[in-house]
Amino acid sequence: WESRGIGATIIFTSTAITLVMAVHAGTGRGALAPGTEWSELARVVDDVAAGPSGVSGAGASAAQCLVLLRALRWRVLLSAEKAISPLTMFWATSAGYLGNTFLPARAGEIIRSALIGRREAISTSYVLATALTERMMDVIILVLMSGIALMALPNMPEWLVLAAQAMAVMGIVALGILFLGPRLESFFTLVLQRIPLLPPNIRERLISLLSQFLMGMRALHHPGRMLRFAGWSLLIWSADAVIAMLARTH
Repeated sequence: WESRGIGATIIFTSTAITLVMAVHAGTGRGALAPGTEWSELARVVDDVAAGPSGVSGAGASAAQCLVLLRALRWRVLLSAEKAISPLTMFWATSAGYLGNTFLPARAGEIIRSALIGRREAISTSYVLATALTERMMDVIILVLMSGIALMALPNMPEWLVLAAQAMAVMGIVALGILFLGPRLESFFTLVLQRIPLLPPNIRERLISLLSQFLMGMRALHHPGRMLRFAGWSLLIWSADAVIAMLARTH
């Protein structure tokens, strides 16, 4: 990780895997998942090799551009604690996507957070909180937009209307937790202090982790960072949509 060689290896490997997954999705076989046959993966690689000239390179470039955009957006949240090199953010984000490809429960988020925390000598709990905040915002916006879009459709079945309303409510609740959670730090700390039979050293460690985690969530409360985060998000979602439409034409 400390050397450029490791960073280059991460970029090369994640590029190859991201490209394979993109082509795999584009061929209509669905995303790779645990239990996927390696023979199936080999067929996907054959599809890439047999595809039109330039598609592989364009796919790899587009995939890495999206990774870079997401790395720069994550950097906005981390700037509340420390200004980090864009290249460092790109390497860590690439490693995180690589981990998410093969590990369950999105363990890549922990990998990229640990890499940044160790490299920049900042709390891993704080870094992980910013990574989760980034993901939560994506999910919240997606849920809210989906719920509103469904409710706007005419002649929908009643069960679908209820589902759309539930999705919208869940999005609003999650958004409230994201923005109100850090303001309740004293309450959460008091709860930890009142837990009986908890060893003092463990109690102090939990309170410290809570403080670092909530500080990471609080990074989005700054108006300037929120606007920059929203700008990067709009660019990322627009790029995602354009790439998806272009992929359908090939």
